[in-house]
Amino acid sequence: MTVIYYRSYGSNLWVDITNYIASDRLPGGSDPDSNSLYQFQLSFTDPKDADDEFIIMQNGDDLVICETNERLNVLDGIKAGCVFESTRQPLSIDYSGDTPRFYMRYDLTIEQREFSRYPFKISPFSFDDNSMYQNLSTVLALIFDSENIRNDLGGSLLNGVVIPKYELLSPDIEIEISEKIEGTARELLNDLLSQIDYKWSIVYYCEPHTTNELNLIQQVQIWQG
Repeated sequence: MTVIYYRSYGSNLWVDITNYIASDRLPGGSDPDSNSLYQFQLSFTDPKDADDEFIIMQNGDDLVICETNERLNVLDGIKAGCVFESTRQPLSIDYSGDTPRFYMRYDLTIEQREFSRYPFKISPFSFDDNSMYQNLSTVLALIFDSENIRNDLGGSLLNGVVIPKYELLSPDIEIEISEKIEGTARELLNDLLSQIDYKWSIVYYCEPHTTNELNLIQQVQIWQG
């Protein structure tokens, strides 16, 4: 059974909100979007947390669709991210409590979480040999330096296995950096990979967590197009 977990921004605790989905139709199967952040849509009606309190869904909150309630795989490896756009629609009035309230429907667009931080510059002088010709692995190590990306990219499974921030799945070929270029990690990745016909996408790994319900790890994978 497919399950959906929600985490409010800034919290570590994931909550199962599968029962509150507004439709029994989940996003269809799909492949990763190359060179962009994948998006999908979900709708919920009056979701509640583990304490039976109503959840107010907001931009920046996290959602993930797991293939089964064992929480060992993210659906298609890609269907997780943060609320990118949200709208609230009041439905009928609920008189069951002490104070009447509207039933609320949330229509959400979820986007894979941005991994970049602030813009920075790369030039031949960014490397020890000051050469405009560098192995792709050398350039990637600079792009994915901890100063340039969010600290929630990559991570460790509970058994100690480390999921690196990025993984190069194709040959480590030479790339040319002929001049100074500037941008975020994602922008520079698009710019530099385009010259060698390589692409990137985000994938997710997950597992159950005894305290937080779920351990979710985001990784960038790079391959030859």
